[in-house]
Amino acid sequence: MIDKIKNFYMVDIETLGRICAPIIQIGAVYVEDLEIVDTLSANIDWDDLNNYNFKYDPDTIKWWLNQDKDAINSVINSEVEYKLKDALFKLELFLNSTTDVIFNHSTFDAPNINNAFIETCNYNPIQYRRWKDLRSMDLFLPKIKLIRTGVHHSAADDAVYQSEYLIKQLKEYENDRTDT
Repeated sequence: MIDKIKNFYMVDIETLGRICAPIIQIGAVYVEDLEIVDTLSANIDWDDLNNYNFKYDPDTIKWWLNQDKDAINSVINSEVEYKLKDALFKLELFLNSTTDVIFNHSTFDAPNINNAFIETCNYNPIQYRRWKDLRSMDLFLPKIKLIRTGVHHSAADDAVYQSEYLIKQLKEYENDRTDT
């Protein structure tokens, strides 16, 4: 399976909670032939989140208050904010219907995106068979070092970093296979 991964989407979110969390930012990257070819970033209108049954988590909010100024600004001070349903629709249009969607963590990003789609649209266009998670893949791929760029905890920057990390791992894996 791993040697067949050449094209994928990487999706990252920032939230104000942990479970059934209100999503405040969505970032996504499209990788084709192990090259980043497109990105998506959408900040969510926080007032719109009150229209849904999400669970705010005080510990997560406190955690945000202790983050780097650039991270806080990335989720608060956006010129363009989308209603959650519109941001999810933008994500749906960004993703095609057959390419794998990779999330950083199987028990956080994917379930919260799923919950947001169900809560706002009554469906999730990302079929569960397409879900993959970076942390599990990391167990089977070569360990690499990659210098972090961008704003940590900005969903789009995190998605780019995670994509670059996986691309480097996959290339290293392929090199290891051809060397033997």
